[in-house]
Amino acid sequence: AHILRPTGGQMKREISAAALLLLLIAVSLINLAHTQRLTGQVLNRLEGSKAAMEQENTELALEYWEDAFGIWEDSYSYTHIFIRHQEIDSAAEDFYSLKELILQEEREASAAAYEMLRYRLECIALMEKPTLGSVF
Repeated sequence: AHILRPTGGQMKREISAAALLLLLIAVSLINLAHTQRLTGQVLNRLEGSKAAMEQENTELALEYWEDAFGIWEDSYSYTHIFIRHQEIDSAAEDFYSLKELILQEEREASAAAYEMLRYRLECIALMEKPTLGSVF
């Protein structure tokens, strides 16, 4: 019985495939960490905005909103590559809907808008988590 040994070319292809798989895993983990850090920073500022709004300090609420939106906008080059455009557009709509309620000093209505935006950002971060279904 002959034992089949991989040829030099086959071995190189297998090593290349394994290296590519490891690279994809590494990029996925880096992407996940970046997305979680980004959404965490934005959500932190939105919590400050929400707390200020609950205390009827619309000026401070707007400052925190601007910080949150600034962080989101500053990541444009990242988000437009790694996050679905539909999600980016929906998040932008939620940001501006919330800003409108802050400017109108709609404390009760803004509570739901804060939650909607928080939920949207958490979903974006969750979508970036690799699962067995997304890998295979």
